[in-house]
Amino acid sequence: MKETKENVKLAASITQTTDTVSREAEIFYNAILDTPTFDESLGVQVIPARDKFALVTGSTSSLIQSYSSTPTVAGTITTSDEEFSITKQLIFTNFEYDNLRNTMWNDAIMNMDDQGLPADLEEWIIDFVGRETKSTLANNLWNGNGGLASDPTSFNGWGKIIQDKLVAASLGSRVIALASDPTDASNIEGLIDGMIAQAPRALVADKEGTRIMLGPVTYHALFRAYQQNAYSNIPTDNVDMFGGFRVQMIDNLSDDRIIIGKPSNLGLGLAVSSDIVNINVTDKYALGDGNFARIYANFGVGAGVATTDWVIGEYPNT
Repeated sequence: MKETKENVKLAASITQTTDTVSREAEIFYNAILDTPTFDESLGVQVIPARDKFALVTGSTSSLIQSYSSTPTVAGTITTSDEEFSITKQLIFTNFEYDNLRNTMWNDAIMNMDDQGLPADLEEWIIDFVGRETKSTLANNLWNGNGGLASDPTSFNGWGKIIQDKLVAASLGSRVIALASDPTDASNIEGLIDGMIAQAPRALVADKEGTRIMLGPVTYHALFRAYQQNAYSNIPTDNVDMFGGFRVQMIDNLSDDRIIIGKPSNLGLGLAVSSDIVNINVTDKYALGDGNFARIYANFGVGAGVATTDWVIGEYPNT
C-alpha cells in the first residue's frame, strides 16, 4: 500500500473523528510534503492517521505443492503490523505585513481597512510557512534523536527507529560505527562496501528496490571518489549506482549517517483529524494589535519503519 502526497487531499475518508479536512490543513500538508523525501519515485509511504498509524509486513512459505485432484491445505501466510505514534507539533508566530510591500500583495495590505485579510493571501501565507517548515520536518524525520551531535530532538526519526529495531532483534552487526569520515572521498567507497557486507539477503537480492541513501556532502564525496578512480561510465551530474545498487541523495539526511534499505519500508504518519490539526491565520490589524498576521499551526507527524532489512552506519563526529 503506497500513498503519496496527492493522497492527503482524500485522507478524510479514513480519519476517525471527522469527515472533512480543512482547506488550510490541505494547503499546509501539501506544502511540507513538497520535498524530495516524499517524491513518489523514492517510495516513502505517507499515511493519514489520527494519533497512531501502522505499517504492515507479511510473509509466505511452502505455498506451492505438486498437482493433485484431491489437494490438501499447505503453506502459511502471515501478516503483522507495528504501531507508531503521532507527535503533535506547533507553529505560533507572526507574519509582518511589511514583508509584502513591493510584492503582488501590496494592494491587499494597503486595503486592509476595507476588506480585511483576503482569502487568497491567507492561503499564500499558509503555503509559505509550510514550505519554510518542510526542511526542519524532513531533517527530524531522517535524523531525529539519532544520537549524533547535530541530530534534532523533536521525535524519533527513521535512523533512530532503524537502530532500535535492529538492536531489539539482536542484529546489532547492522548498526555500524563508521571508522572514518564518510565525507572524505578516500573513505566513502570502503565504508559503503563494509556496510553492504552486513546487508541481509533480502536487500542484496533486490538491488532495484534497495537504496544506498547518502546526505548531500557524502553523495558528493562518492562522486569525487569516482572521478579520482577514473570511472568513465558515471553521469556528469550525479552518482546513481554503486556495486549494482542504486544510490540516492537525501537532502536532509545527516552527512555522518548512511542508510541502506528500501524506502518503501519507511512511513510518515500525518494527523488529519480535526481535533489535532488546526491551521489558522488571524489578522491582528483588524483587532488593533499591530500590522501583522498571527499564524497558529497545530499539526501531527510521526515516523515509522517496517522490517529489519536495514543497515545503518554513523560517524560519531562530535
